[in-house]
Amino acid sequence: MSGIVSGSWRVMWRHRRLLYWVFLVSLVFAWISSRGINREISRVLDSSIASQDLVYGFDLSRFVELTKSHEVNFTDSAPIAVALSFVFLVYLLFLTGGVLHVYHEDRRLTSGEFFEACGHNFWRFVRLMLWSLIPFAIAMFIGRLIRTVGTTLTSDSRGMILSSIAGVIVTVLLALLVRLWFDVAQVRAVAQDEHHMMRNLLRSAQIASNQLLFLLWIYLRISLLAWLSLAVGAVIFVNLIPPDKWWLSFLWLELIVFAQLTTRFWQRAAAVKWYQRFAERKPESAADFTTAKPEEIST
Repeated sequence: MSGIVSGSWRVMWRHRRLLYWVFLVSLVFAWISSRGINREISRVLDSSIASQDLVYGFDLSRFVELTKSHEVNFTDSAPIAVALSFVFLVYLLFLTGGVLHVYHEDRRLTSGEFFEACGHNFWRFVRLMLWSLIPFAIAMFIGRLIRTVGTTLTSDSRGMILSSIAGVIVTVLLALLVRLWFDVAQVRAVAQDEHHMMRNLLRSAQIASNQLLFLLWIYLRISLLAWLSLAVGAVIFVNLIPPDKWWLSFLWLELIVFAQLTTRFWQRAAAVKWYQRFAERKPESAADFTTAKPEEIST
């Protein structure tokens, strides 16, 4: 497993220009989205002493009061932010085919080759994304059901907290399984040039199920790094970054975003690396596909 995790990191980092490009575009989109909200907040706070509570500290009650104020109108800028978020999602989906192709070939593509791979796989990935909404919704429903049942069966506050935690853990694990499944399906679509996405999903589920715990542990390790970096980054931001140092706050928050993007690209590379090592070289029929031997996993 360590070979796949470290090998996929090297592949991802060799082609880090893709990561830089996505990060840069996300930064531009975030800046455009925030312009309208910034204008609204500045219009009210620039001439108010209440701004001191937000410039030289973060007073949550003051911020909530600001959001509820009739003087600040967030509704005018919200449609722009939502539209740009949707455009960014489509942009990421479009690039995914090219990114996976680069990771699969492990070579630098020309611009023409890269965008050809993006366009070639785009509509396949749109169909996969739409299909993924169903299992993601089921995962959220199961997590909510666990929390609801736990809360109903116990009147004790400790039991309610434990049931809520259990619901969150189950939801996260199920969502991780769905993400893993659809990532393998995307990799297989690129590697096999598969056009039929329903067949691709069924075959990918069959392939992944043979090494489900192995794959889940790979994804979980990378996800743990993502969650840890987010938690540490948030703690440092709240406790150590001076609120009046806006440039330092900006740099630190962007570093957190970059870390989250990095771990996601790492997972993509890990899915490609696993597929190449344990699935691509073997026949994909149910009779021929077997799980990897322990000595292969340890290499």
